[in-house]
Amino acid sequence: MPSSPPGVSNSQMATPPEKVGSVSLKRLHEVATRGRALWRAQQRVVATSLESHCALSWPQTLRQALYERHKRNLS
Repeated sequence: MPSSPPGVSNSQMATPPEKVGSVSLKRLHEVATRGRALWRAQQRVVATSLESHCALSWPQTLRQALYERHKRNLS
């Protein structure tokens, strides 16, 4: 987990993937200190071709690593 932002002690920043699909993933971002949420956001990340700008499937090894991280965060 990343360290606390400058000037904020006892903070946590978490960005586990909430959902992993074949071409995209959904992440939830939260910044909290002492158990109190300071900021939350959702982000969708899509794999795209730099040439055609169309969605591409994640490489299998990357998708598997993302899915394993997702499963760890569910438990």
